[in-house]
Parts: sequence; C-alpha cells; structure tokens
Amino acid sequence: MPPRDSLLTRLQRLIERSYDWNTGIEDLGPYLLGDEGYRRFYEGKEIAEELPGASPGARTLVSWRGPQIRIGVYYPDALVLHLERRNPLHRVDEDNVGPFAVLVEELDHLLMLAWCARHRRGVGLLELEVHANVTKYMVLAHFLARLSHRPHLAPSQRRWVLHRLFHGAGEACRRRSATVTGPRHDSPSGSSPISTPSRGKKGCGPSAAWGGGRGNPRGPVSSRWIRVEN
Repeated sequence: MPPRDSLLTRLQRLIERSYDWNTGIEDLGPYLLGDEGYRRFYEGKEIAEELPGASPGARTLVSWRGPQIRIGVYYPDALVLHLERRNPLHRVDEDNVGPFAVLVEELDHLLMLAWCARHRRGVGLLELEVHANVTKYMVLAHFLARLSHRPHLAPSQRRWVLHRLFHGAGEACRRRSATVTGPRHDSPSGSSPISTPSRGKKGCGPSAAWGGGRGNPRGPVSSRWIRVEN
C-alpha cells in the first residue's frame, strides 16, 4: 500500500483548497527546520528579540537577498514529538490542541508568504496573524467535525474551540510567529543565510512525517529561495 499522506501534507492541502491558493510548494520538507537546523543557521541572527533565557519556539523565518526571499518554518523537536504521540488525525483534545494550533499557525504563515511572493503581493505581520487565527479556527472545526462524524460542530464544540484558541492553551502556546531575519552572507555556501538542502547528514530537520513522508527520515532541511520578481 502507498504511504498515507502526513499530517502537514493534509493541512497544506486543506489550507490551499480553502483559500484557492497556488503556492507552488509541492514538498514541504525543504522548508522545515528542527532544533539542529535552527541552531546551525538561524540562532542569534534574528532581528526580533528573545526573552532572556527563553527557549526558541516555533516560528516562521524570512530572509531576503535582492529580488528573492527565503522562507521556512522552525518546529521544535519537542513539538513534533508531542504531536506524533498525540496525533490530531486521531484525536483533538486538551493534550494536543495548543501544539496543534501552533503547527497550523506557522504553516499558514509559510503558505501565505509563498502565495504572496508568487503573486508579488505585499503582506504585513498583522495580516499574517489575523489570517492565521481564521485558519486555526477553520482547521480545528474541520478536524473536530470529522472526528465526531458531524457535518458541523455542536455549540459546545464551537465554544471549546474558541476558548482553547483565544483564551486557553492555544493563546499560551502561540508566539514569536513571523520572525524576520535580515540579509546575511555568512552561510556555509557563502551566498545565503542557510545552506541548500543536502541529503545524507542527520539531525537538522523534523521527521519525514512532517514534510510529506519522503526522503531521509531526519535529513537536514532548509528554507528555500522564492523569486519575488520575474
């Protein structure tokens, strides 16, 4: 039997179909970073400030170089592991709703930035955040309705989603989205802040289940360049 689509691949299709987006992203894997990839290529190079002693959380990463931008998403290994153990494809509850909301938010940022770059459309941080809030509600409603075999959410489910997203665990877990980095030229390749994906080494990215299930299970991944101008 062919492998089932990963959680992230399903989310990508749901989001792109809902907004009629053609982002041009066929494989999410090269756009994702795990703990080692983030430490190697981004840590200490961000414009936005961190709280002293705080561990880096999930975030969307943007670099630019001339007419090109490079986008990617950092998902901490702990978040990936948590959602692998408490997979939202099987259940959405108090144990996974917060991390799931973070996963969806950063993916929505990535896809929206890719779509905007593809269509040469500007976008601000406020619009990214508002759009991601809409997407999180839409995705959670979709998953809960599917898991409960309902065409629509029950009123109690709708209240639960709203509370968890905007007053509970989801709000507590969501922060540091759309982190922006300036143009740098100190990468291993000398031409970009992140090296291009190279297979065979280990430990830079989330497991393959988060990038479509293809390629090296924990091979390094990096954010990719997208042209803004023709």
